[in-house]
Amino acid sequence: MVTLKPGQELKLYFKTKIVKEDGKIVNRFYGINAENPDFNKDSNTVETQVHVRKLMVNKAVDEAEAKTGDTLTYKLTVENTGTAKWVETLTDKLTDDLQALKTEVGSF
Repeated sequence: MVTLKPGQELKLYFKTKIVKEDGKIVNRFYGINAENPDFNKDSNTVETQVHVRKLMVNKAVDEAEAKTGDTLTYKLTVENTGTAKWVETLTDKLTDDLQALKTEVGSF
């Protein structure tokens, strides 16, 4: 229980950890007057938007069957379905039985 005399001010600092995946966090302070419940006080509401990075990745190949010497075209589609910017390196490591020929990057 805290007692504040007229003119006194109390500052309270505390840290929290976000555990919500995405969306908005809404928080409000509630002050309860133990001596007189008619004087309970709520603070203003504060909001924090939580942004996350979510990637949807899909890989497809143009041929289900092929022989030595054929050319296969792979299509990799990466979409950020989250609410935050995603900045990383994309790597598609080819197996030893494939030889890289040409890579195109862009929105198709």
